[in-house]
Amino acid sequence: YLYFWKGGRMKSEERSPQTFHTTVKLEVKRFNKCLGSKSLRHCCYSSNHSLRLRIALGVYVCYIRDFLEVF
Repeated sequence: YLYFWKGGRMKSEERSPQTFHTTVKLEVKRFNKCLGSKSLRHCCYSSNHSLRLRIALGVYVCYIRDFLEVF
């Protein structure tokens, strides 16, 4: 899993289930706040989200729609 990947930037002592949980809660809150004022597509492609979690990558519909429009 990306968050616990040893090659990441976080020190191993900073990676724990609790820090993961806290970070996920924060990112979900940010993503929902974005959805409150912007489109789903904007929020998926926005760089305002954590690169450690990349939570917007799980919103496949966003990327599939763009793919289908092109191809």
